[in-house]
Amino acid sequence: MPGGNIIYKGKVTNRSWSELPPEIIRLIATSFAYASAESAYVPETWEQNHFWLNRVIYTAIRDAKSMEVLMNICPKWTAAVATHPVWHHLVQVLDPGNMYLRHNPAVVHHPPYYHYRAIWHYSCVICRINSPQNSKGVGVAERVINTPNLGSCSICREHRGHRAAFCGLCLREAQPYELDTTLDPNYAVFCMANEDDETWPGVDATCRSCRAEWLWKSVCQHPKEREAVGGRKLRSNDWETKTTVDCFVDLGEGSINDVINLALERYWLRKHTRLPDMMSQALAASRLIGHATDEDLEELSSEIDEEDEDDMEFLQMTEDSGVKDLALGDWARHRILDGHWISPADQWYGNKTWPVRAVHPCPWTVENDRDDEDAQGEEEHPTRAVLREEMPPSFSLCELAFQAHRKQMRIVLLPAMKNIVRRLVIECGADGVDPAIRATKMSMDDVMKELRDEAVWFDGVDWLERRRNARREEMQARTPREEGSDDHASTTGSSSGKSSDESSVMSPVLSTSTLQTTPSPPPSTDGKDQTAKRRPVTIAVDPVLNPPRLLHPIPYVPLMAAHLPQFSMEAFKGVWREACQPLYHCRCSICERAMAKAQAVAAAAARPQYNPDTNHGDQIQQQDHKPTQTPTQIELHEVNEVVNSDARSDTLEYDEDEQLDDEYELDEDAKSDASLRRTVYTPPRQVERTRSRSPSPRRLEAGLAAEVPWLHSQALSPRKRSVDEMDETTRTTGKDDRDTSYHHRGEPGTPPKRPRVLSPALSPSPELHDKLDLQNSPTRLRKRSSEDLDSDVEHGKRIKMSGEEDSVSGDSPPVSTSLSESDDVGDESVVRVGAPAIGAATIPRSATPHDKVINSASLKPPPPPVAKRKIPLPGQGWKRSNDDDQ
Repeated sequence: MPGGNIIYKGKVTNRSWSELPPEIIRLIATSFAYASAESAYVPETWEQNHFWLNRVIYTAIRDAKSMEVLMNICPKWTAAVATHPVWHHLVQVLDPGNMYLRHNPAVVHHPPYYHYRAIWHYSCVICRINSPQNSKGVGVAERVINTPNLGSCSICREHRGHRAAFCGLCLREAQPYELDTTLDPNYAVFCMANEDDETWPGVDATCRSCRAEWLWKSVCQHPKEREAVGGRKLRSNDWETKTTVDCFVDLGEGSINDVINLALERYWLRKHTRLPDMMSQALAASRLIGHATDEDLEELSSEIDEEDEDDMEFLQMTEDSGVKDLALGDWARHRILDGHWISPADQWYGNKTWPVRAVHPCPWTVENDRDDEDAQGEEEHPTRAVLREEMPPSFSLCELAFQAHRKQMRIVLLPAMKNIVRRLVIECGADGVDPAIRATKMSMDDVMKELRDEAVWFDGVDWLERRRNARREEMQARTPREEGSDDHASTTGSSSGKSSDESSVMSPVLSTSTLQTTPSPPPSTDGKDQTAKRRPVTIAVDPVLNPPRLLHPIPYVPLMAAHLPQFSMEAFKGVWREACQPLYHCRCSICERAMAKAQAVAAAAARPQYNPDTNHGDQIQQQDHKPTQTPTQIELHEVNEVVNSDARSDTLEYDEDEQLDDEYELDEDAKSDASLRRTVYTPPRQVERTRSRSPSPRRLEAGLAAEVPWLHSQALSPRKRSVDEMDETTRTTGKDDRDTSYHHRGEPGTPPKRPRVLSPALSPSPELHDKLDLQNSPTRLRKRSSEDLDSDVEHGKRIKMSGEEDSVSGDSPPVSTSLSESDDVGDESVVRVGAPAIGAATIPRSATPHDKVINSASLKPPPPPVAKRKIPLPGQGWKRSNDDDQ
């Protein structure tokens, strides 16, 4: 054939698909492009009619990606596909203004594919898709990004810095006119940051259309999930599901898995619980408040079906307040009452179990709705609907259902189990047996058997009377059988009479010696005597009621407990353990008396106490009446005794030698005692003037407080006389009470004013805020010489008042008041004479200028030498001594 063209005729075995002509390869590429375009994915964003040009550019770029796949087969296919007409269409779409036409001059004819690749590489794909009417984005590409649908794409600088400005799935960006939603709601893009990295990894933002599309693609293959989210339009009847779906679609909150899980939870609650009814009743009740007239009620009935934002908020608050827990509790309660005691936790973890038939302890209490009682009685429990019920779809909801199951198991079974424990206590108390031991020997099957007894579902049953009746019936049932056996034995007794007589003749007779040597058997003790000796166990139980009260509700009880898995058995054991708690309480005599008293009070409260003949007003008046307490009478007495803080008993008169010895002894005692005040204790009727040790200070203070009850009150709140009273006393007695040379004790009338005796300043509280200096302490004494005593007279800083008992006149008991050698004129308080040594009140006085100087300088002057001086009591003269002569 001329032209050197090769014509193949017949069968040729050395040719392959790589040697096909270019026309055939382009024909194959065209067919492949049509087939891929029909099945390729297009985002729903570009399905709108007004986005037709955007869809054309998007599909053209998508088809170009599929055509490039054919070019990678072999070099001949690459050359053949590079001249396909589809590239002219792509170039015209991407570069409508022919800005890159210079790359294809007329001299050199490049294939259109390379021209398309040049435009694709230097153009921003996002700008070209969103602006198909112009040449925006051509030649401005700077960076390449990866997209889930189109692969690698070039973007410009503007989109590079604002990744959240466009959707990473459909590459649509927000338009300037999308803010005017009244024009068309479809213009709203709602590009939000991507929070679902599991579904769209590497995507920075998504649009509303892509989120709704992918949500539906995730649930469309499962009928349950499709119904849970509300169908293709995503319109659910549940308020929380609807709110969650809208927040995800419009605002991008959460992830697709979270939305599906919540929708399944709400779908399970709507299908298996009474939550919708409870929420609707709560909503209707809230709307009914405030509607009083008929017109308002008619408007309310018309608005019930309408949706309102306030209703959504109210439903959320209502559910948060505990309606969800109530719905789960009702669901668990229904399962338990039907005899299905399997915990939701066992179903979640797949623990092995099998259905067990359940019976009702009190079948006569079951209300039959059907007319056919036989069919109602033959119905097995638990029912198939309960057995085939689905478990909660999520772990959080299953955990709430598990807690509700445990709570309802306790509510339903605890009263009956308490009656079982009450029966053990009463019967074991009568038998003298510890009920705790019998309770520990009971297995769960035994407890289940007791629950199937109808008597445990009554409160206040008399178990002892019931046991006596049961034994009496058993004896009556046993008597006819014994009479029949006695008649049968009488017919056979005559034939055996002869043999019995012969055997009795041949039996040996015991001798007297044998009787004497045979030990007597132990005395038989009756079981009642043994139980009477045992100490009864006192456990508080509920009183007996007449008639007993039926419990409610009463569940179907399974025939065995072996089918219960781990969590179900733990819930059952927990209720039984709580019911047995009174058996293990303290049983000491104190606790037993307290429990017996509480039991008696409960029994008295259970009996009716209302008397119609008694006036109710009198009862209220008697209850409100309270016995008045006798007011405490305070009596004031004169001082008879004064307590010494050093617990010593001293006489009134001292010799000089004895005084030195006493001061030495006081010096030794003061080292061990930190008391700041000392007084002299003088017995009221002391005849012998001998020195003796007094009892302990605590006993003296206790005795003195008992004899002189006004001592503490007077020391705390002394009475200060007025000037008129002092002048009246001076005119009557002829003596000035303000004179410190004497002091009255035991005189009738108004008590004299206390003498202004100088003493160290003490704080009214027993606490010492300042640390005491041991060297300058007022209780730190030393033995002085005669020179020191002479110097005391010169300084005149010590005052000692002593009195002798006047046997002639007997005006007042002998009292002695002394001051320590550390007393200073500058101190601001005086010790109350006759007050207790510990906690005695101090009497402040005004400070002199000299005292203020010393206090401001915070210096303690050294203790001045003490002067000894005697002052006679009233009615006595001066007693001359050696000191006066000196």
